[in-house]
Amino acid sequence: MLTISKPISSDQAQTNHAREFTSAEQNYWKQGDTIPGEWQGQLAEKYGLAGAIDGQHFARLSEGQNPHTAEQLVKHRKAHEYTTADGTTVKPVEQRVGWDATFSALKSVSLTALVEGDDRVREAHRRAVTIALTEL
Repeated sequence: MLTISKPISSDQAQTNHAREFTSAEQNYWKQGDTIPGEWQGQLAEKYGLAGAIDGQHFARLSEGQNPHTAEQLVKHRKAHEYTTADGTTVKPVEQRVGWDATFSALKSVSLTALVEGDDRVREAHRRAVTIALTEL
């Protein structure tokens, strides 16, 4: 199953990454003491990102920077509070940098992979996510 969030800010992206994807306590797909997160997609290929996700590279990308040099690639839009003609104060949301796409295996798939120890199911799920990300 795929769940896609509303657009998220850089801070939200980095917090989600730290809390959900690098925390061994929160990730039941971990293998030993590691969590097999990996770079995917055209942007990763463009910047030579492969294999395990590096937190600094992820943070730089979420800030609109080159992951290797920190060169600013995307100009940030500052949120400026303003008052409308009728006196209503409006404060736009901060700049959004992306969406959180969560791929979740059905409970029966998780149980087969984890309880039964069937690594073929885990690998099939990983391949399916890779294909879905390529299409996304």
